[in-house]
Order: sequence, then structure tokens, then C-alpha cells
Amino acid sequence: MANVNLIPLIRRQPIGAIMANKPPLAIYNEIYVSMADLRRQAMPDVDLTANRWLFQHFTETLDRGMLSLLPVMEGSTATAISVNVNVSTLLSPQFQAFHDEFRKKTNKVIVFELQLSDVYSDIGSYLFARDFVRERGYRVCLDGLSPLVFPCVARDRLGFDLEKIVWAPEIERDTPMAQREFLRASIAAAGPSRVILCRCDNDVAIKFGHSVGITLFQGRYVDKLLASAAGAGR
Repeated sequence: MANVNLIPLIRRQPIGAIMANKPPLAIYNEIYVSMADLRRQAMPDVDLTANRWLFQHFTETLDRGMLSLLPVMEGSTATAISVNVNVSTLLSPQFQAFHDEFRKKTNKVIVFELQLSDVYSDIGSYLFARDFVRERGYRVCLDGLSPLVFPCVARDRLGFDLEKIVWAPEIERDTPMAQREFLRASIAAAGPSRVILCRCDNDVAIKFGHSVGITLFQGRYVDKLLASAAGAGR
């Protein structure tokens, strides 16, 4: 894996602000490695996600590759960027080397996205890593939340700048009105501009997000809306 060229495998997906009676607006771009393409190129006969802890170790190798590429790629997007990493990566010597190189070139904002399971597996390491990166001008996002889990996470105590709720088709069907109101209150308390609904593949996801006060979205349907708005503006 250390020898795989990641550049052809890197993808970008925007996070967009979508509000009623306003054109969609791209806020920043997430940069990530296409796992499907990586698997086809490197290990076509292996299920990379079969073992959760082995997969996390595998992603730490990917993290190091991404850190080495970010200073090179920073000029390819005019917006802020986000990248999914492990907590251990933020505490590694490779991160300090990345920071020194990246800040020579730009003061562009980077949002480091951390998985819920990774954060809660070692809260102490997370809190140290959070302070370490925020002191250097970066932001932190908690990824992998469900509508049920979101109200249980104290963003103000854990110090996340952003939080991501993962959309799934059954959410619209399985979220009763009382639970939806509780979620809406939790989002309002966290700050609607700090909550992203991701993996939005259709208009149902956007309507649900609006119903609970979310205005930031990510997913294939959002890609289409932003592309259409950009085409109409030409």
C-alpha cells in the first residue's frame, strides 16, 4: 500500500448550502480516496472492510499518503477542504511534517473528519489531538452519526466544529414526529450551520434535512444541484 499511487484514485465531493428560495452554494470540498477503485487496483480479491480494526489500521496507511499529497493538491481547489483521518494520524510525526509543509504554501482551512467509533475508543487522545490541530488553524468534524445518536453527542464539550449525520432511506419512514422534534431541537442547540446531512441521493433527504433545520448537505443529489446551479449561472 505504501507504494500505491493515490493521485488517480482521489475524488472530490462538495458540501453545499441548500436553502429555500436560494440557489445552492458550494461551501467546501471533501477530498477522499475511492475505496472501490483502490480495491480494484491493489487487492481485487480482498474485502477491505471485513475486519473493522484491520481496516482502521489500513486507513492509517492511507492517511499518511493523503498527508503527503495535500500540500501538492491544495492549489487544485479554491475552497476550504476536508479529509477523513484517524485520531492517531493527527498525533503522528507525519502530521507535523505535513503541517510544516502545508503552511508554507497556504493558510487555507482544512477540516479533519473523525469517525465516531475512533473518537470514543480513546477520548483522551482525541481531546489532545483536537487541541493540537485547532491551535494550528484546522477544524474538526465528527462523522458517522445517526439521527438517534446525534442528540446524545455533546458538541460543545467535545469541541467539534462540525458534525455529520449519515442519511439512509429508512430514516424518513422510521423517525416519528416526536423524535424528529427532539432531533430538530438538538440541531438548533448545536447550531444549524454546524450540521451536515451526508449521503443524500435524492430530494427526500433534502426535505428531511430541512424539516429538522439542516441547511448543509453532501451527496450525489447535492452534486447534481450544484452542477445545475453552476450551469445556470454561466
